[in-house]
Amino acid sequence: MSDLVLSRPNLKVNFLLKALSLSSVILIGYLHFIVGPSLEFHLFFLIPIIVASWFTSALFCCFILVLAILSWTIGDYLIAHNNIDLFSFLFNSTVHALILAYITYLLRYIRRLLIRESQLAREDSLTKIPNRRSFYENGEIAFSTGHRQRLPITIVFIDVDSFKSINDTYGHKIGDKLLFEAAQVMNENVRKNDVIGRLGGDEFCLVLLNADREHARMYAINLKNKLSERMLKHKWQTTFSMGIVTYAVTPPDFLRTIEEADKLMYRVKTNGRNGFSQEYYP
Repeated sequence: MSDLVLSRPNLKVNFLLKALSLSSVILIGYLHFIVGPSLEFHLFFLIPIIVASWFTSALFCCFILVLAILSWTIGDYLIAHNNIDLFSFLFNSTVHALILAYITYLLRYIRRLLIRESQLAREDSLTKIPNRRSFYENGEIAFSTGHRQRLPITIVFIDVDSFKSINDTYGHKIGDKLLFEAAQVMNENVRKNDVIGRLGGDEFCLVLLNADREHARMYAINLKNKLSERMLKHKWQTTFSMGIVTYAVTPPDFLRTIEEADKLMYRVKTNGRNGFSQEYYP
């Protein structure tokens, strides 16, 4: 629900919201002028401002804000122009403008804070890649897409070899930096539709949508080489074990595929580490 409220609407919905905001400001301003001071319409100017502030761009939001202020001010002037105290009118108009501007600023500020909090809730604080929760959410979406479109899919489960001894030898600060660098290498080598995440500790997982057996094998070789290069650059004596499961058609059970890739990764570790094992399900 929070994602729906915070996400930007698509082009069609965005156009509709802009049209409604613009037309409602004009309509409210017109009704305010026609009805006069007998009925209070000022509060209704908040409706288009709230919609524009929350769902549209900053530029359009400012446009709606200015239009609402002008409609309010011009309406007040036309209603009372025969009996108007200039100082009171200017003072009240300025206060109205400041109130609307502050509400607009406050709404956009709150939205930015909520988006940031949502991002932090899904980001691993150490490696700056998606955390376990985010990985499983995005993975389910990728699997749903792949299953519906009958696409091949690959799961890569990665574990840092002898990570405990690295922490014991060099300290947790170096261990944390190693995890960060490894995560950056992985993040630099995924496509837009791929899913990456740190599952916890020294374990990472990737979901490669529309990646067949040969693509997965070449990807693993390339990724392993790049990880080794990054470790060598920092003079860290560590390697990586990978379990790779490829399906010709994306299966419906996402969690089971993670378990299969995890088992393959442990098979590599028990057979000497520093390598990868791949299974293919036609």
